[in-house]
Amino acid sequence: MVEVNGEPLICHYNLAKDYQFSDRKISYPDYFPYFIRPAEENSTFDNYASCLASRVISGTDVEVSIPNVHVFFSILENFIRNSAKHHKEKLSSPEDMLEIRLSLSDYDDNLYEVRLSDNVSIVSEEKIRKLREKIQSSILDKNNKPLRKDLGIADMKINSFLLSNNRGFSEGGLSRSLDIQKEKIGEDAYLFKYVFKIAKSKKVCWIGRNDGGFRLKERGVYLFETVKSFRKISRVNISTFEFAILEPHALEALLNNHAGEEAEKEIQSLFLQLPFRVILNTNSESLKKFNNIRKHWGLFSNQVVLAGKKRLLSSLRITWKIATIC
Repeated sequence: MVEVNGEPLICHYNLAKDYQFSDRKISYPDYFPYFIRPAEENSTFDNYASCLASRVISGTDVEVSIPNVHVFFSILENFIRNSAKHHKEKLSSPEDMLEIRLSLSDYDDNLYEVRLSDNVSIVSEEKIRKLREKIQSSILDKNNKPLRKDLGIADMKINSFLLSNNRGFSEGGLSRSLDIQKEKIGEDAYLFKYVFKIAKSKKVCWIGRNDGGFRLKERGVYLFETVKSFRKISRVNISTFEFAILEPHALEALLNNHAGEEAEKEIQSLFLQLPFRVILNTNSESLKKFNNIRKHWGLFSNQVVLAGKKRLLSSLRITWKIATIC
């Protein structure tokens, strides 16, 4: 059973619907489920944002950003195996069913909180205390070698850490990534739930724009007015954006305050924080008016794609397709 913000998980997919894109039709779901309308030749940012805000999946379904599916399924596998192993007396007859419950709710702008429980893991408060001690204990011995005990808990801690997009691997970070909640159902009888975080979807990092009221973040599209505002979030979370759109005026503003080696260091620092795929939202003709960008063009020209005149939508779709299949 899966719940999202207190509601049963419901999702609808427009499997058979066709949309006109440029000079050809495409059917969804496709590599790019957010761009479902073509942009006119004189499209503005609002037109692009409207396309980004469009959504093929409706209902209570949400999108998350995970390193790979194994990280999530490994937590489920450990939990299901332990439930069956330690509570087999409650599952002895053919009529007994093990029910796995997964509840997901908003935690903050970057994370969902996930509570994982079942219908058989009812234990004493002392048992919960010992289990919490195992979660808080180190996975390494005094020589910093992996301990060969409680491997299931260690695996869940590591995978919970990865799902939460934490920056910097540490013992403290591991211990905080997984927790236990308890629900009293009788005299010294508690149903326990594992609690961990999972990162919200981060698809597009757009630097040099504001949201304009489109609420794009919930679609995995993060907009930053300046490079400085982008760096604030990139210092907190591992960069999971599939690609970035960089407005030339934002890059030019960054370089205006630096010269020589300092400018080179700023560029190198920025592109280390950006995703691998970067689109510079301009064309070769318009680029001429950005003196600092042209001056340092050789430092990052092999890391960006120019959107081309009035072709940002097409460039984005191509880039998204590459990002999806790689």
